[in-house]
Amino acid sequence: MIGKVIRPLVLGILVLTASFGMASAAQHGGSGGGKMGAEMRAAKIEGRIAFLKAALGIKENQLAAWNAYADGLRAQKHKGHSSRGSHGGGKGKGDAKGKGNGKGHGDGHGGNKTAMEQMDSRIAMMQTHIADLEALKPLAAALYAVLDDDQKKMANKVLMKKGH
Repeated sequence: MIGKVIRPLVLGILVLTASFGMASAAQHGGSGGGKMGAEMRAAKIEGRIAFLKAALGIKENQLAAWNAYADGLRAQKHKGHSSRGSHGGGKGKGDAKGKGNGKGHGDGHGGNKTAMEQMDSRIAMMQTHIADLEALKPLAAALYAVLDDDQKKMANKVLMKKGH
């Protein structure tokens, strides 16, 4: 019983630690783009998937539904990131010297967007997020259908938390 509780907590701590490390790297010179950014995003996705699998206690007979759901998460995160990048809806606020970073929120050094352009970017980002959730929902429903009652209770707590 304790192992069922401890293992997901330890995995969760590892995922959070990795997330903080990635955020720190992005703040200290990493732009989140390129090979390093893609590797960090992939590691974060895989960490989240590992956490969910452990937290739910996925069993052998549930692997087909689990694997489909995990693949859906991977596809959603990769597609969602590239869509957000193309809409320019990043949250960047410039670099340490106060210069704009081309993501729409600098101080006039290239890439600035008007309030209406920023609103359009956010709407596009939200539409992408809705489409991602709609694509993931049948995979989540198929997984949920094969979970036992205890697993469903855990799923209710962890599946839709931030970083889903």
